[in-house]
Amino acid sequence: MSRRLNRNKAKDANLTEAGEGGRTMPCSVWVELSEKIVLEVLEAKNQQVRGQIARRIHM
Repeated sequence: MSRRLNRNKAKDANLTEAGEGGRTMPCSVWVELSEKIVLEVLEAKNQQVRGQIARRIHM
């Protein structure tokens, strides 16, 4: 996916964050930011689940 985004960078449209004073960034940057957020949320959830499993095992 990154290769495709880099190849089309010259044609990349800008998106503005909703709300007053929203940030304007190229679409590819929003996509990369969204992917990072999703990965961080999934990792946090995985850690939470691992903790729950560990507590159940020790009961």
